[in-house]
Amino acid sequence: MTTLDSAKLIRIYVKMRDVKAEITARHKEELADITSKMDTIGTELKKQIIATGGDSIKSKEFGTATITESIKAGCSDWAEFTQFLKENDHDPLIFLSKSLKADAIKQYMEDNEGDLPPGVNIFKESKLSIRKPTKT
Repeated sequence: MTTLDSAKLIRIYVKMRDVKAEITARHKEELADITSKMDTIGTELKKQIIATGGDSIKSKEFGTATITESIKAGCSDWAEFTQFLKENDHDPLIFLSKSLKADAIKQYMEDNEGDLPPGVNIFKESKLSIRKPTKT
C-alpha cells in the first residue's frame, strides 16, 4: 500500500468537506418547503386535537397524531434555589442532573499532579480537526 503524504491527505479531506457542506446546504434548501408545510399541518393537527378535548386523533389508515407535553426547567436565581435546598429537607440530587464539569475536573487534575477527585473517572477522546490555511 502506498502512503500518501500529509499535504495531499489534507487537501483531499478539505475538498471532501467542502463538497459535503455544499450537499448539506442544498438539501437544507430542498427540504425547507417540505418542512414548512409539515409544520403548518402539524399546527392544524394540534388545533384539531385540542378542539376534541383529547390528546390524540387516530387515522385507521395512516396512524395516530398525539400531543405529548414535557417541561424543561432552568434556574433564574441560583442563590435563592440553593437557599431553598438548605432550608428544606430535600436531597439536592433529585433537583439537579448528575453530571460533572469537565473543565473543573481538568483544572483539579492540573492542580493535583494528575490525580482525580474520589469517585471520578475520565474518558479522553482524540479528535482530528483540519483548517484551511489563512489567506494573507
